[in-house]
Amino acid sequence: MAKIIFLSYFFILASAFAEAGTPKTCRAILNGKVTPADVNPVELPMMFYPDDPIHPRSANWNGPLRMESFIAPASQVLTCGKPFATVDFGKIGVLGTMPPAILTNPWIKTGWDGKTYPVAPINIAASPSDSYEYSLPLVRFVGIPSTVIDLVSPDGTSDICSHTNLPLPTPLLQTSTIEFDASARYWDVTTDGEYRWDGNSFGKTLSPQFEVKDPSITIVCDDVYTYDATFEWPYEIKEELCPGSVHRKMTMHGEFGVIEDNKLVGYIDVEKPTVTSTGAVQGSYTGSKFTIYVEGHLYTDSEGKKRVDLPFLRGGEGISWNFLWTCPFGSTPGNLPAAVAEYLKIINYEAEMESLERSGHFVLQADLDDQTFSIDKGGQGAVTFRRIWKKK
Repeated sequence: MAKIIFLSYFFILASAFAEAGTPKTCRAILNGKVTPADVNPVELPMMFYPDDPIHPRSANWNGPLRMESFIAPASQVLTCGKPFATVDFGKIGVLGTMPPAILTNPWIKTGWDGKTYPVAPINIAASPSDSYEYSLPLVRFVGIPSTVIDLVSPDGTSDICSHTNLPLPTPLLQTSTIEFDASARYWDVTTDGEYRWDGNSFGKTLSPQFEVKDPSITIVCDDVYTYDATFEWPYEIKEELCPGSVHRKMTMHGEFGVIEDNKLVGYIDVEKPTVTSTGAVQGSYTGSKFTIYVEGHLYTDSEGKKRVDLPFLRGGEGISWNFLWTCPFGSTPGNLPAAVAEYLKIINYEAEMESLERSGHFVLQADLDDQTFSIDKGGQGAVTFRRIWKKK
């Protein structure tokens, strides 16, 4: 596994645990950014042409794949009490979009009269994503191998967990494989028949590189506050011939400490949602759990009550929702790219109360705030969101 070793100047955390000798429980968070860049696919797309719906033939990409943003990996437990540590973040990744279209090759059609004539190339656009930020079907560039980082304290400090922001000296360069969602469809029906993209043949040999710039490690220790939440979204289809249902559930857990000037620093781990399917509906999620690094504020409001402001929750573009509804008259696929990013928007804008103190933040009671919200999504069912913020 690839390793990155660095030396850096560290800043000492102001917070300390109440009981001397109690071992810290800390987590390391990997931060970074990716400069958007085009990736020209050297691998040709394969299409099922109208004259042969069984054997695919080559076509041409009309535009590049595009790398868009860094997918934050899940935080990792840090071994404290020593001036060094090794952290394995697994396979890190980058989120991007598929090419906007496929240009077919010309082919020869045989008419009803037995004569042949050429069929001109056509441009087949991709089915758009449902995400505003990513208007084309999503693709994930998954780095290989795992990213393992060795932390070493050069200043004689005996505990690596007594530090916060640790910049890495060089960018992270990774070779990747690609994964795309079910929404990556290229399909068109013309007077000559149906064209369909063969997604099963794509991405077998591509290995583009990506670079995570300005990487850093943030260390967060759980010594003051906890955040626990459950997001549930059931949906039922009552069609007489093919009824079914799905129950989607996502859990979140966070730990926070207080540092200088009543600043709250912490993380929220967001688990990949689970789904229970019944009847004619089957559902699944692609992607993996991730971590949100959070900087909030502890303060006393005008009424003398202690409050916490946390920034709106961001992330989740790397987790998508897919379902298949099967009836006697056929199957209907569906897909919501960046699904968890949409779930977090529901939490931010439809469940939580925006702070009057800070725009783009929501407000909580500092010592205990246990709330359950029901959000009606019309024909899509109702979301139940419960979260508990409390002081230890």
